[in-house]
This record gives sequence, C-alpha cells and structure tokens, in this order.
Amino acid sequence: MNNNWIYLIPIIGTITGWLINSLIIRLLLFPAYPVKIGGLTFQGFLFKRLQVITAGIGNWANQNFISTDAISKKLTSPEAIQKLVPVVEEQIDYFLKTKLAEKMPMISMFIGEKTTGQIKTILVEEIESLFPFLINRFLENAVTDLNVGKLIEEKLNGIPLENLQSIILESVKKEIGIFKITGAMAGFIIGLIELIFLFIV
Repeated sequence: MNNNWIYLIPIIGTITGWLINSLIIRLLLFPAYPVKIGGLTFQGFLFKRLQVITAGIGNWANQNFISTDAISKKLTSPEAIQKLVPVVEEQIDYFLKTKLAEKMPMISMFIGEKTTGQIKTILVEEIESLFPFLINRFLENAVTDLNVGKLIEEKLNGIPLENLQSIILESVKKEIGIFKITGAMAGFIIGLIELIFLFIV
C-alpha cells in the first residue's frame, strides 16, 4: 500500500476530536452577549437559555431549600423557647417597673414587688405558650411574602454575562481540558481503527 498519507489518519482524528470538543465549548459559552452577523444572531447556548436555566434553579430552590416544617420544629423546640424566656422576662420587668409607672403612675403606686412578680410570672407563661403559634404564623407569612426562588433567579440574572462567563470558565477549567483531551483520544482511537480497517481490506 503506497498511499503513505493514510498513516496520518490517527493524527487527523486526534486533531479533529480536539477541535470538535473545543467547538462545543465555544458554542456553549461564546459569545456571552448576542452578536448579529448579517441576518443571523449568535450567542452561547448557555447564555441564550440563561433565563430558562435560572428560572429552573429558582423553582428547585423553592421546593428544596425552604422547609417550613423543619424550621418550625427548630424554632419551636423547648430548647429554643427557653432561650427566649430570659429576654421576655427582661422586657416584662422593664414594662412593669418603668413604662407602666411612666404611662399610668396611679396604678403603679398600688402594685408592689410581690404583685409585679405574680403578673410577670403569668405573662411569661402565657407568652411562652403562644410562642409556637406566633412563630408558625410568622413563618407562613414569611414564606408567602418572601419568594426565595424568585430572589435567586433575579440575582443570577443580574450578574453581568461577561462575569458569569469568567466564573464558569475558571470553575470548570480542568474539566474543559479533560473534555478536549477526551475528544482528541476518541479521534485518535477512531482514526487508528480506520487505519487498521484499511490494512485489513
């Protein structure tokens, strides 16, 4: 077989595999912003579909990040409530001994330390029993009013595309290199198989 060029088939396959995988990376990530050439608009597929991707991430975050049951159990546990009791007692003390005297001096004249202590004990017990209800109601309203998924989506869409492009390229630099090398190896193997096939036939 005198066609010596066929020995270049594995090398040509290697270069072709490398170029194809490099082209795939280019198509995914370049250009970040739309570029019009003639009547056609070119933009990296990832950035072209960015709003769809961020909307999907936002929806996933809403379904998986926010668990009101888990938060409620944590915040309404006996340990968490007990941590709040000293704060409540301090505020009630301040109200009974200072604010009440300022706002209603006549009533405060007839309330002694013993009565103040009894009132404080009753109020603390009542507030302590109300905490789980108040916390759960607050969480329900907070989750309704605060759309975490939408906030994430808006934040992602607010990142300048060139910055996002740089972040992606830097984050997956190693993987991009491996992807290109894999393409080159696949091209070499295919070229080698073709060369062997040519010799056989």
